[in-house]
Amino acid sequence: MTQHTDKTITLRAAAAIGLAATLLAGCGAGEEDPGTAPVSDAGYREILAYCGAEEPTGGSAQPGGWGLSPRYHYDSPSYDVTSLVSPAGSTLNEALRVQVDSHDYRGITGTFIGAGYQEPEWKMGVILGTALPARTAACVASLAKVIAPPNLPVIPGVTPPRQPGNTLSWRSKWSQAVPVDTVPGAVIDGFEYVSTFDAPGGQAFFILSKTRYATATGLSICYQAPAGGAWDCAAAATSDLGKDWGLARRGVKSGVYVLAAPKA
Repeated sequence: MTQHTDKTITLRAAAAIGLAATLLAGCGAGEEDPGTAPVSDAGYREILAYCGAEEPTGGSAQPGGWGLSPRYHYDSPSYDVTSLVSPAGSTLNEALRVQVDSHDYRGITGTFIGAGYQEPEWKMGVILGTALPARTAACVASLAKVIAPPNLPVIPGVTPPRQPGNTLSWRSKWSQAVPVDTVPGAVIDGFEYVSTFDAPGGQAFFILSKTRYATATGLSICYQAPAGGAWDCAAAATSDLGKDWGLARRGVKSGVYVLAAPKA
């Protein structure tokens, strides 16, 4: 597990914080209320297990410490997930990003070939502002889970049939079939935010390449609560990041987020 305390920041983390600050400035940063409701041990442990996270050790487990752990879930379905754990809580000196890779899944139905080249800055996730409550357990995971084709048996002397490609399954902790087809727009990508706390002062964000999107006009970020129901969509606040667009929406709550473009 990659661990940090609020006194130790790597160069990569510093760059991420700089970009997070740009997004926060573009959307209007504010003080974050992390919530003070006590977290049950069962709820804390459940989210640790779902996220595949472990409690940090050493200074990261003490007051003011936290652990941030990105990984790739290789089993089928496969997906990116980044976990955040702070057993004793922390006051953050800077904005913190919990993120995974973002892709463009518009128009993909049935089987498909895996994503191609991925720039390091093409990410999606949440930006948390000023504080982590005690017993923080959270993760951001790709909403689009990739299911590999089944392994076919090898029969001597028989040419195996051509393997089908991967398929997408939009699923979350709360639903095995997130209804992305009901989003009012063409879904580009999305993530689930699973956490012991909400962050009203935080932001959900996506970073997109300008080579694929000459303009950010019409892009929206839609949210669906864990209990399901109608999508809550809002125009994304836009930041010009040079060769990329930064799209953000104020407020972070447990649930799923998708970025949608106007339908052609």
